[in-house]
Amino acid sequence: DDHTIPIQQDPGLNVEKSSTTQLITHAGQPVVYTFDVTNTGNISLTGVTVSDPKCDAGSLTGPTGDTNNDGKLGLLETWTFTCTHTVTQAELDAATGPNPQLHNVVTADSNETGPDTDPLDIPIQYNPGLNVVKSSTTALITAAGQQVDYQFTVTNSGNVTLTNVTVSDAKCDATPVLQPGGDANNDGKMQVTETWVFTCTHTVTQAEMNAGGMLHNVATADSTETPPDTDDLDIPIEQRPALT
Repeated sequence: DDHTIPIQQDPGLNVEKSSTTQLITHAGQPVVYTFDVTNTGNISLTGVTVSDPKCDAGSLTGPTGDTNNDGKLGLLETWTFTCTHTVTQAELDAATGPNPQLHNVVTADSNETGPDTDPLDIPIQYNPGLNVVKSSTTALITAAGQQVDYQFTVTNSGNVTLTNVTVSDAKCDATPVLQPGGDANNDGKMQVTETWVFTCTHTVTQAEMNAGGMLHNVATADSTETPPDTDDLDIPIEQRPALT
């Protein structure tokens, strides 16, 4: 005599994503992700896979945790996968708003189950910055009509790309001109690795000579992403009164 008792197969899969990285601060930063996969059902699982669009190509490793080395995820096993993501400049540039995050989702799957997902958000430090330094090869003002050259060196002191970078100076005879070579990729944007140099010329006036003291003025650099930054420069004026 035989007797049949139904077996209830109830496959289940769960994935949890984590990272030791707590804050994204710069492009090129490596972020290590860990994916823990557990069997939440009542049968062993085969063909277990993990995928994540943020994993750098070829960086996914694992699993560890296959204690009996049978290639199946047993009920008492936790399989761990890891991968690395290299933060891109585009991710930092896009991180505007009150609470920017590096967001992505891991997916685990098996032959016996449907896919399971888990998201993770890591805060991004959005930190635009701009710095201008003003200089001149002219060390002394001696006469009205003298041409004074000014140079404005502008650097990106933050961690995001800057747009609409401008320089202004009330003493310039004309709008400062960007010199070739600074915008290395000619995209009109100041990358964090770029230094832009602007130049202009000022023609000394008789009123400035009569006032004496210092030829004083202030350069202002600005961009869409930053508040303005300023730098001043003083060049001595030499007065030589003479009567014949």
